Amino acid sequence: MLRTCLPSPRIYQKHELATLNFLRTSPTVATNFSMLARDAEYAYFRIKNAQAGYGFESWLEADLDGTRRRIFFGGKVDVENGLHTGSSYYLAFGKNLQTPEALIRKIHFDFQPQAGQSDKPVFHMQYAGQLSRTLRDCGCTDQSLQPKESKPRIPFIPVSLALLLDIIFVESLDGNCSRLHNSSEWCDLVKSNETAFLDPFFDRMKSPGGLRMRHWYARA
Repeated sequence: MLRTCLPSPRIYQKHELATLNFLRTSPTVATNFSMLARDAEYAYFRIKNAQAGYGFESWLEADLDGTRRRIFFGGKVDVENGLHTGSSYYLAFGKNLQTPEALIRKIHFDFQPQAGQSDKPVFHMQYAGQLSRTLRDCGCTDQSLQPKESKPRIPFIPVSLALLLDIIFVESLDGNCSRLHNSSEWCDLVKSNETAFLDPFFDRMKSPGGLRMRHWYARA
């Protein structure tokens, strides 16, 4: 089954907790991204005790494309009866600090094993999508994103919280993001997530008679 490409729910949760623990204990995060540190502190203990699904959302401010922006991000993992039933992670970028709630980009990274009943790729990246509760609470608007345009859904690799945040740390010109990205503790964390989430995915693709990217579409 396609869901076997992901680590077990227990191991998956362990990796998410390790990422949250880094965020809540890192002096660089606490000093420069206090909201992220606070949200991670709260989420760590909530998710540690979660018996089923769980989620996390927060934001930080960093330089991107020469502009200081508020970058929103989050993810949720759905678990039922000891099996993954889906996951969804997102990145959303505010226009600038004067209007941080005006989103100019929003991307989802989804795992939908139930896509066997449609033409969605099981693992896919999707532009825009619906606003999360946190984004709505922050007063974010996505009128310029054409949220009703749900296609194309592009086949993509599995994503975890660490792999999602690493995109921000790599892309931002912010010195604090670079400091986090280059720290040995963060590098080890990302490597462990690559081993847990990406190695099984690509092993499945390169094995004899294995799947190819087009096979992640449910109709294949």
